Amino acid sequence: MDVPNMPCFFIYPELPKAVLTSSPQWGELYTGETVTLSCGVEGLFTDWEYLWYKSSQGGTEKIRDTTGASYTLSPVTESHSGEYQCEAQRGDPPRSSQRSDPVTLTVSELPKAVLTSSPQWGELYTGETVTLSCGVEGLFTGWEYLWYKSSQGGTEKIRDTTGASYTLSPVTESHSGEYQCEAQRGDPPRSSQRSDPVTLTVSELPKAVLTSSPTWGELYTGETVTLSCGVEGLFTGWEYLWYKSSQGGTEKIRDTTGASYTLSPVTESHSGEYQCEAQRGDPPRSSQRSDPVTLTVSELPKAVLTSSPQWRNLYTGETVTLSCGVEGSFTGWEYLWYKSSQGGTVKIRDTTGARYTLSSVTQSHSGQYLCEAQRGGRPRSSQRSDSVTLTVSELPKSVLTSSPQWRNLYTGETVTLSCGVEGSFTGWEYLWYKSSQGGTVKIRDTTGARYTLSSVTQSHSGQYLCEAQRGGRPRSSQRSDSVTLTVSELPKAVLTSSPTWGELYTGETVTLSCGVEGLFTGWEYLWYKSSQGGTEKIRDTTGASYTLSPVTESHSGEYQCEAQRGDPPRSSQRSDPVTLTVSELPKAVLTSSPQWRNLYTGETVTLSCGVEGSFTGWEYLWYKSSQGGTVKIRDTTGARYTLSSVTQSHSGQYLCEAQRGGRPRSSQRSDSVTLTVSELPKAVLTSSPQWRNLYTGETVTLSCGVEGSFTGWEYLWYKSSQGGTVKIRDTTGARYTLSSVTQSHSGQYLCEAQRGGRPRSSQRSDSVTLTVSELPKAVLTSSPQWRNLYTGETVTLSCGVEGSFTGWEYLWYKSSQGGTVKIRDTTGARYTLSSVTQSHSGQYLCEAQRGGRPRSSQRSDSVTLTVSAGKPKPVLTRVPAREIFEGDKITLSCAVGGSGGWRYLWYKDSQRTSAPQTDSSSGTGAGYTISAAALSHSGEYWCRAGRGSKPFNSQYSNAVNIQVSERPQAVLTQEPAWTQIYESERVTLRCEVQGGYTDWRFKWYKAGGNAPVTQDYYSSIYGDRYTISYATQYHSGEYTCKGERTGNPSFSKTSDALTLRVSAGKPKPVLTREPAEEIFEGDTVTLSCVVDGGSGGWRYLWYKGSQHSTPVYQTNNSSGTGAGYTISAVALSHSGEYCCRAGRGSKPFNSDYSSAVKIQVSGLPQTTLTLEPPFPEICTGETVTLRCGVKGGSAGWKYLWYKDSEDTPVLQTAGRSITGDSYTITAAAVSDQGQYWCRGQRGDQPLYSQLSDKVILVVSASEPLNVDCNHSKNTTGEDTRSYLLQNLKTLSPNPILFSVSEVCPKAVLTLQPAGAQIFTGETVTLSCEVEGGSAGWRFKQYRDGHEKALCTDQYSGRNGDHCKITYAQESHGGVYWCASGQKHSNAVNLTVSNEWVILQTPTQPVFEGDALTLKCRVRYNDHITRVVFYKDNKELQSQADTELSVARVSKSDEGSYKCTAWGLSSYHYGDSAEVRVSVRELFSRVTLTASPGATVKEGEALNLTCEAAVNKTPRPELHYTIVRDVEPVTNSTDSALYSIASTEKSHTGNYTCAVESQGVKKSSQELHIEVESNNNLYRSKKSWLWIIGPLSGSLVLIILIVVTILLFYRYKTKGFLFIAAKSRRPADQTPAQLSRGMELSGLGQQPGNSTASNLESVYTEVKPFQQNKAVHVTDTPSTSNGDDILYSVIDLKNIKPAKPRSKHDCDVLYSNVLVKKPEDNPSAADNNDVLYSELDMRNVNKKKKKGKTLAGKQPEVLYSEINQAKPSGKPAADNVESMYAAVLPKKKRK
Repeated sequence: MDVPNMPCFFIYPELPKAVLTSSPQWGELYTGETVTLSCGVEGLFTDWEYLWYKSSQGGTEKIRDTTGASYTLSPVTESHSGEYQCEAQRGDPPRSSQRSDPVTLTVSELPKAVLTSSPQWGELYTGETVTLSCGVEGLFTGWEYLWYKSSQGGTEKIRDTTGASYTLSPVTESHSGEYQCEAQRGDPPRSSQRSDPVTLTVSELPKAVLTSSPTWGELYTGETVTLSCGVEGLFTGWEYLWYKSSQGGTEKIRDTTGASYTLSPVTESHSGEYQCEAQRGDPPRSSQRSDPVTLTVSELPKAVLTSSPQWRNLYTGETVTLSCGVEGSFTGWEYLWYKSSQGGTVKIRDTTGARYTLSSVTQSHSGQYLCEAQRGGRPRSSQRSDSVTLTVSELPKSVLTSSPQWRNLYTGETVTLSCGVEGSFTGWEYLWYKSSQGGTVKIRDTTGARYTLSSVTQSHSGQYLCEAQRGGRPRSSQRSDSVTLTVSELPKAVLTSSPTWGELYTGETVTLSCGVEGLFTGWEYLWYKSSQGGTEKIRDTTGASYTLSPVTESHSGEYQCEAQRGDPPRSSQRSDPVTLTVSELPKAVLTSSPQWRNLYTGETVTLSCGVEGSFTGWEYLWYKSSQGGTVKIRDTTGARYTLSSVTQSHSGQYLCEAQRGGRPRSSQRSDSVTLTVSELPKAVLTSSPQWRNLYTGETVTLSCGVEGSFTGWEYLWYKSSQGGTVKIRDTTGARYTLSSVTQSHSGQYLCEAQRGGRPRSSQRSDSVTLTVSELPKAVLTSSPQWRNLYTGETVTLSCGVEGSFTGWEYLWYKSSQGGTVKIRDTTGARYTLSSVTQSHSGQYLCEAQRGGRPRSSQRSDSVTLTVSAGKPKPVLTRVPAREIFEGDKITLSCAVGGSGGWRYLWYKDSQRTSAPQTDSSSGTGAGYTISAAALSHSGEYWCRAGRGSKPFNSQYSNAVNIQVSERPQAVLTQEPAWTQIYESERVTLRCEVQGGYTDWRFKWYKAGGNAPVTQDYYSSIYGDRYTISYATQYHSGEYTCKGERTGNPSFSKTSDALTLRVSAGKPKPVLTREPAEEIFEGDTVTLSCVVDGGSGGWRYLWYKGSQHSTPVYQTNNSSGTGAGYTISAVALSHSGEYCCRAGRGSKPFNSDYSSAVKIQVSGLPQTTLTLEPPFPEICTGETVTLRCGVKGGSAGWKYLWYKDSEDTPVLQTAGRSITGDSYTITAAAVSDQGQYWCRGQRGDQPLYSQLSDKVILVVSASEPLNVDCNHSKNTTGEDTRSYLLQNLKTLSPNPILFSVSEVCPKAVLTLQPAGAQIFTGETVTLSCEVEGGSAGWRFKQYRDGHEKALCTDQYSGRNGDHCKITYAQESHGGVYWCASGQKHSNAVNLTVSNEWVILQTPTQPVFEGDALTLKCRVRYNDHITRVVFYKDNKELQSQADTELSVARVSKSDEGSYKCTAWGLSSYHYGDSAEVRVSVRELFSRVTLTASPGATVKEGEALNLTCEAAVNKTPRPELHYTIVRDVEPVTNSTDSALYSIASTEKSHTGNYTCAVESQGVKKSSQELHIEVESNNNLYRSKKSWLWIIGPLSGSLVLIILIVVTILLFYRYKTKGFLFIAAKSRRPADQTPAQLSRGMELSGLGQQPGNSTASNLESVYTEVKPFQQNKAVHVTDTPSTSNGDDILYSVIDLKNIKPAKPRSKHDCDVLYSNVLVKKPEDNPSAADNNDVLYSELDMRNVNKKKKKGKTLAGKQPEVLYSEINQAKPSGKPAADNVESMYAAVLPKKKRK
């Protein structure tokens, strides 16, 4: 039937749906941002065009002019808000998609920044703090802030701050202006609108004004002062802050806010600068700090209390006078006296005098006495004196003791009586007395402290007493209490024995007991034994009993005992003897039956025991001895012991012993009987022949014998098999033969022997096993195994025989249709057919033969060989045959038909190159497989087959080509690329296939599974993306993707696995702190915030104090960057708890808050710096030590030192050393003056301490004004014999007074004895030697950072300029000096040691050339036999002498010394402490200078001066040597001046000078002197010599006589030196100005050298000074207003020389300088108002001696002219030529 044509209908599923996404994803936008909408269609359809729609309140409208897959809005405005959709269209079905779900965009205005200030007021005052805070409206976070300031100059951005707050502290007027802020962030909205401005106006604070009442600033302790503070202006409501500044810094005064601050009563600690500052609630909140008011509080002068006599320990009846005085110059004192005791302090009435005398003291006068002074003016009272303690004691009592202590003695003992006197008095002699019934008698001929009675008798019994006498006080003691001695006879020892019978048997026990009559205890006993050999002491026993157990015959004898003890009576009389007699025990006798001792197992023996002698009633003990020892045999006590059926275990020695009830209780043990039990002899079975494996038909003979020499045996034969053991009948012979064996003869055979005598039978023999077997069979194999061969191949037939037999020969056979034929000429095990032909085809067999057993084998089975002609060719095929991509599997197959045993060879690219064998390709059998093709597998392949050991190869196959193409690679990526995802985060996986292939469909796999990943509620797959919109832990795992398509390649490579880790909950960051240990100010602290899992993308927020607080932002010294928050220099304000939080993503996913980490910042330990000695000013050459300490202990600290600035370190140089906590300057120089700091440093926390407060060291020149005409040189190079008066413009006839004072007075403190180290208890005297007497000077001690007065405690007292410490304590150690006001002596360091050994050194330092003696001492001056001295921990020398001497020390002797001492019997006393010995240079430099200069004209005078900067006081004698061109001009003279009156050309040369003293010699640098020609010299001499010569000589002589008389007269009558100068007074000079004084300054010090003029001061400048002002060192003369100064008179009145004048002092005194008018001297310089003309010499106080000259070689020089000279070296300050008044020597007439 026909079927009608029907139309075809295609039914499509639902239209694919468009998918609309936005980038960025957030729908809330801000104006100015950009958003891109992207449209795609689900499924595999392509070539879409897109329609875009927007819906708003007005409806939905199509967006024109865009058909692309993306639609971008940029920049968005609020009008872009609405819902957006898209739809797709295409030409082929499906022609359109469903419209997408809408995406809503909301566009908002940017949020606005809001700026506030705290405090809110805009009007500020300088010094206040204001914080501007910026925030942004809304809930957005993560803002950074930009700050702007506007002023008249415009608006500028404020740099270096992005925080939410901006603090100005402290504000200044420059901070005034308008401020604005603006915010920025990484996520939308990215910025804010700028804030409205905030205006700040900054004004100056009003100033506080401080006054004091009373107004004097110098107060005394105990007075009252009130400070009042007020504030300028009209502001009210002030509270006041008070501050005090001192050397330790400025500190706030607590607990007072009033307008006045009263100090009552004031103390020295109140000294300092005070300031005030005001604060109030409203602006201005504070004032400027006031100018300071300085208060100086001095201690009230202290009363000083002394006693006469000085000792404070008195005895009743003596007299003492207490004297009270007050320090200082105040007078008019009345004195109050006080006495302190346990009942309190009581004022002593009816006395106000300076002395208080106690006559005939009693014990009631004991107590502490004090005094105090009062007067009418200020100060009105003194401090109360230190107490003086008086102790009034009874005379000391003698104390009598005895040694030993017991008083009951026994005759013969010794006792020593010792007498001592209570207290510390020494020098006693002793009187001894004995009292008995006849009275008390003095014992003659002994005055010692001990009285010994040796070997006492009963006549020595009685009472003994002693009494002491001495020369000093107290002179006698009270008589001692009596000691009674009683002397008695010794007690007797008593000896007993237990048991009491004296006749014993060996083995028994006896105990001897010894006792002593009387009640005495504590005895030890001596035992003695007497025999024929005499009496001997028994050793090793001292007990009261002596036991002998067991006794032997040697114990027989007489025994005695005697007792001894530690206390009297020390021994007893010996006891009466006890006699012991010891006899042997009877002996047991042992016999056996039968008598033989060698037994065989199974026999019986009986042992019998009896005892010698007539004793009966015995029971017997039996013993057996073997290698394991002797054992008692149990359960038998009879006289017989029978062993039945013995075994070898019965072998051994047997003994017996008897026991009974009476004595003797036992016998001696019997001699032993030895029994030996042997095994029966054994039968031995052998076979002949020896082999046991037999073959059917053979014969074997078995033979049986018995070990040993026994004969007469008959034999029994046995056979064992599975059925059991059967006796073989009918044979008793020694042999048994089996002939023609069969397999039934197999089995085990045994034999046994019997006889009539002992032994009667043997043991059965070991078995012999016979095995009977069939003959072995031959086995035939071929190699190779295949039997189908090709012509030319080789095959080997091998024949072998089963079993282990060897030595076979083989017979070979071949069978074919013609029959079986033996193959000749071969008997080997192998038969090889080489290069076979078809004729070798057939069946082959073999058979074996041998000379031994078995002799032949059975014939083998046959092997058939078939031989074919030619070589085969393999066939090669490939699977698959299509195009191959990487990763495909390829199999090549090679086949050779019809045969086996082939090995296949594979070749690639050529028939000579083998194909590789790798993990992905291998050739096995007939196949070569590439499991995963790679590009390298491309090429041509062949195969070939081969077999055999010498291979027979087939032909090569035809080639097969393989071309491998690269397979596209799938790449899987993650967006975002975080390694750790947390629940609720969004993540997208994207798969891409590389290469040009399209139409990929993607499959997603998880955890290596084969099933693709599917979409669920939280995830979606769209195209090449797999999006997880809300991650859960289910989504964790390893993801891969792969592309698939319909064409070839049908799939891509699988992507590498991407691991997605999704964690539950929110991560909690881990916050750590570095460092973990204690933190100190200034340390760097880093907080590290880490989110576990190592994921990235986190932004970190940091919080302090509370999780809900504002996050911590970056400041100047702390920053939060990434996972770290660093505080670079922590302060105490940084202390607190910190936590962190992390967030990431555009819609932030935030972590939990971390656990809090606490930062506790500790302050650095304080550092203290002190001066030792604590002088406010020291002198050059003195020693000073700066000591640094850290509060809280000194463990591990090293110290850093700084000078003049807090970052300039102090270096160790000569004379300046750092040791431990001290920095010592052994010879201070002016360059050491300055400010010093120190701080501690160590390896553990804290690494540093705080910087100490500064200490100011002031160093002054150490000499008073002292003019030395011979040795000084000034700063201009002129000879100081010419005194320069610089910058003189005019001279005045009015006198100006000079005031000269000593900066460092000549006070010297010395120790006696001179050692700087002493022992506790020793005496030392400090002497203060002061020019003019030491009245008003006090002794001071500095120890442990405190200064105190000396000679005021119970161990010391002052007498004039001496302070004597009579019983030194360790507290007396320290630095000592004497002082009066600001004046002080040198400091001396005294060490008081409580150790056994000290090293005594002279007081430090010593100078080069001095003698040095070090003495090693032992406490109590014990005898020393050997001393070892060390320097810097290295042994110097070992000697018997306790002193180490260095005749002349040098710098090399400087170092740390110690000693070690030994006494008698090599007793080691120990080591001394180390002592530092410092050696100072005697003189630090030597210079040679020339005057007038190094270049002179012929005929001119030349003075060479050698100067040495001497450091030692008093100045040592120096010797000078002048050298020219290596040759000495002068040789070791005491003159430093070398003068040449008239130079000549021959004087040209290189000059040096050398100075020597105390063996120390130093030289100057070379100075070249050049003498130039002077052509006018000879003409002037010739013209005027005859005229001026005689005239000048006469004139000089007359002037000398007149001047000498006048000067001598004036010096005798006036006693002072007067210099007057006359000049005209300038018109602008007032009389008041002329009345001002002037001072000498400069002191001739060279720049940079502080010691150049310690002793040789050079005064070069003259300038004005105020009346009563001391001389000070300055650099340049200056005046305050630049006025011209007139100098008129230098008046030196009654100045006493600082030391006796030496022969180098000036012999000439200058008295009057007269002004010569200009017209009198026509040669004067132009335009000068004053010319100098005359010098009158008056009052010369020294007669000139004949033959003596002023400078050693030169006669006294008469100075006659004062010439004007121009300044050299530098111009005057006012650029006007200065006038120099130079005093030049008058040339001597020849």
